Formats: sequence, structure tokens, C-alpha cells
Amino acid sequence: MFKNNIFFYENRILGLDLLRFIAIFYVFWGHGEILIPNELSWLYNIPTIIPFEGVSVFFVLSGFLIGTILNKTIFNTDFQSKDLMRFWIRRWFRTIPLYFIVLIVMIFVTNDLWNNNFLYFIFCQNLFFKHPDFFGVAWSLSVEEWFYFLFPALLFLLNKILKNKINSILIISFLFILIPLLLRMFFFNNLDLDVSKKIVFLRLDSMIYGVFASIIYFHKNELWRKFDKYSIAISFLLLILLFTKNYYLSPSNIKIFTFNLESLSVMFLLPYLSSVKKFRFQIINKLIVYVSKISYSLYLIHGSLILWFIIRNIEISDFILSFRFENQRFMLFGLYILFSFGLATLMYLYIEVPILKYRDKITNH
Repeated sequence: MFKNNIFFYENRILGLDLLRFIAIFYVFWGHGEILIPNELSWLYNIPTIIPFEGVSVFFVLSGFLIGTILNKTIFNTDFQSKDLMRFWIRRWFRTIPLYFIVLIVMIFVTNDLWNNNFLYFIFCQNLFFKHPDFFGVAWSLSVEEWFYFLFPALLFLLNKILKNKINSILIISFLFILIPLLLRMFFFNNLDLDVSKKIVFLRLDSMIYGVFASIIYFHKNELWRKFDKYSIAISFLLLILLFTKNYYLSPSNIKIFTFNLESLSVMFLLPYLSSVKKFRFQIINKLIVYVSKISYSLYLIHGSLILWFIIRNIEISDFILSFRFENQRFMLFGLYILFSFGLATLMYLYIEVPILKYRDKITNH
């Protein structure tokens, strides 16, 4: 069971799993820096020298995957309300149950039952304003859930009006790029980058680049395959622009356009990576698919439950304090990895997998 669920990679697209691996690595590694002695930060940050926001990779990949599902739903069915509801049910079963479980655990371990935590259950804690400090990674779940709800709903309504599926999806996609960009340009210039990147209506464009890629993938697949090598080169150029953005973008424009550069650089990786079924070495394939499968559980718990609560309590224990400071840091970092991956693996096996099997059972008929 363990082998089949965690390391089995046949019939998977390893290139997309690699993107998910990169995304969670950036997030996990970035948050772990707090445990590293300051004098070693330069060395620690080498693996993440390209200034990616790991969540941006998740966003584009999610957009591509749900965009592919939506294209199949729209163009292979009559796209009625039952088709829309089935899409929502499958998405909600994938993301919400595990999120609620971790959220409830966080509320109880912090002994904070009433401090606006109800907003987290309806994904409104950062709809228009700065995300609270509590359960920090939840900001991206709000962005995703609102996108999962709004994009298909508006697409469904516009298609009813225009009676043209391809025009409907292109128009809604264009609006989802334009409106958040205009909001960032005209209304939130006074916000710093860390604040603006976590407000729902300033980030709804992050996933739409993946949706655009899915439109080409679904409707122009031959072009998609021919373009894969060129798209790698374009992505590389965009990564260079990201690396050097401080030289040609003003501080205000950095928070406006950085998200677009990040999303585009990931989008142009998709034509090539979506064709990669496996890599040369089996151990690499197994590692990538393992981390990919547990990435959602790992994302939810690593910085909140593990780093903020468990590691914080361990670091003030007499046992840890009996060691030299540098040794304390290395021990805590090792425990951060061990607890995060161990608990994420158990959550995947005994919570995620059963929920997804139940989802498939009630929707595949």
C-alpha cells in the first residue's frame, strides 16, 4: 500500500510533478531559514537563488490542471449546471476537508476560538485586506478557492449569454488577467509586496496563466508540442528578468508586475514538462512523485503546526537549550524536516487518499 500510494509513478506526468516538487521546495525551504544561523543564510539560500515565489508555481500549475478539466467539461458536454456542480464538488473534496482539519487543529492548539477565525472557514480572511498572522499559509487557499468558484461560475453565465464556448472562456480569462492587474496598478500602490501578494483580488490572475496554457493544450495540441523547446528558452529569459528585476523595475512596479513575470515563466515551462513521463533515474522519479503527492499536506502543516507550534515549543525545552546555539539550530532544522514529512505522509495516506477515493465514488457515475 505504501509503495503504491507514495512512490508509484507509472501513468503520471512526472514533468508536472517536478513543478509541484519545485513549488513545495521553495515554500518549505524558505520558511525553514528561520532555523538557520544568520552567518550561514547565504549558503542556505543558494538552492533558491532564483527569486521565485513557490506559491506562484502552485497557482499556475493548478490553473493548468483545472483549466484542462474545465475545457474537457465545457467542450465534451452541454455544460449544464450539473456539470458545473460536479466540477465544484470534485475541487472542494480535493482541497477543503484537509484544510478544515488543519484549521481546526490550529484553532485549538492556539486556544483561540473566536478571534475572527470563522472567516477562515469561508475563505474571507484576506479577501480585501492583509492576511492575519494566524495560519499564514491559508492566504493562498483563499485565492484558489475563490478562483475555483468565480471563474467557472462566470464562464457558465457568459456562455449562457453568448452561446459560444471558446469566446466565453477567452473573454473571462482576459478579464481575470486585466482586473487584478488594474487593481494592483491603481488602488494598492501603498502596499508592500508581502501584503499585496496575499490579498485575494490582487492575485486572481495568478492561476489564469495556467488556464491560458490549458486552452492551447486542449485546442491546439500540435502547436503545443512543436512549441515545447522554444517555450523553455522563453521561460529562461523570463527567469533572467525576474533575477534582475530590481535593476529595471521601480519598487512600486515590482509589486505590480513581478507576479506576472513569475506566472509567465512557469507557464512557458508547461509545454515541455507536460510531455515528460519519467526521468532517467528511478530514484529521482520516486522522490519527485513522493514529494508531489504529499505536497498539499506538507504545505498546510509545515509552517503552521510544525514550525510555529511544535518546533517553537521544542526549542525552549531544557534538552535543546543544553546544546551550543549552532547545534540547537541544526537539530531543530532536522526535526522540522522529520516532523513535516512524517506527518504529511500519514495525512496523505490516511486522510487524503480515503477522501479522494470517496470523491471518485460519488462523482464517477
